[in-house]
Amino acid sequence: MLDLLIRGGTVIDGTGAPGFSADVAVEGGVIAAVEPLPPDTPARRVMDAAGKLVTPGFIDIHRHADAAVFRPGFGELELRQGLTTIVNGNCGLSAAPFGPAHREEILAYLAPITGEAPPELETETLAGYFASQPPAPIHTGMLVGTGVLRADAAGYALQRLEKRHYDAIHRSMERALSDGAVGVSLGLGYAPECFYTTRELIEALRPLSGGDVPVTVHMRQEGAGVVDSVREMLTVARTLRIPLQISHLKAMGRDSWGKKIPQVLELLEEARQEGLRLASMTQEERLAQREAELSQREKEILRRELRAEAMNELARQGLPAELAEALCYEDEEACRRSIEGTDRAFRQAVQAGVTRRLGDALPP
Repeated sequence: MLDLLIRGGTVIDGTGAPGFSADVAVEGGVIAAVEPLPPDTPARRVMDAAGKLVTPGFIDIHRHADAAVFRPGFGELELRQGLTTIVNGNCGLSAAPFGPAHREEILAYLAPITGEAPPELETETLAGYFASQPPAPIHTGMLVGTGVLRADAAGYALQRLEKRHYDAIHRSMERALSDGAVGVSLGLGYAPECFYTTRELIEALRPLSGGDVPVTVHMRQEGAGVVDSVREMLTVARTLRIPLQISHLKAMGRDSWGKKIPQVLELLEEARQEGLRLASMTQEERLAQREAELSQREKEILRRELRAEAMNELARQGLPAELAEALCYEDEEACRRSIEGTDRAFRQAVQAGVTRRLGDALPP
């Protein structure tokens, strides 16, 4: 007898294939079948999923819950959102591995990001960290943070490392990967990795050369210098021939709006054409990908929902309803014709004293 039978849902299997109608059978904690099953199939629990989507658990690849996993009840809220796997240790800031020499200094630096480490959290090895974790209802993967590896080898104040420091970083990195780290994370916007030159960064990552271990990066700059930061990471990926994930692809600041991200996307596409293994996704790419998968009817529903959401947001910002409606175009052609008009309308609203907050947000 099956433990669980989910009947009649539309299965989205995560491969990119269209959804299909099927039953999902679970036995012994393992999916036993994904196919239409006979009506009299016995199961201890049956769920009617007619009219609903049935998917694999979602994976959150960017978390800083390294210390939170030790809290009572951790994972319950994630499950309620459909998350079954998370990945911690991002941005070079993993809660392990590091030894006693700089332990208190490292824990103090990590606390604002990962939370206060409980006494039972084992830091000296990643295997020890995993072993000290209490049971949880979700899976937890861990990146090894190279910021922590550097701080463990040389502290936070030393800017130029010696060979012995690189050797220590390499040993710790290789051991963490053998202990089960799913990849390596960089935090070039944080100390002490902000002190690396590009050449020094390549040296720190030397053990990964030519391999398949993914490297994720919180880049050095995410504002005016974002294009140069992407160029730097592409240089690292080309030199070492490693797969690269840019954790936060954005361009902060008014001077960057509408200018930096197009340049970045062009650089990334050129690198992909060269054969580099890159992963990054902006909000615009996510929307474009989603829209490409929609039927015409679904697209129209989505447009209406987005238009209503935009109008509500503009109203919260203080614009009169008539102006908010004027800025939420009824069709794409009107939108294309009115790009310049949009900017003028915003400026007129600000000049009329509607709100100062919108004035602060206007592109130059």
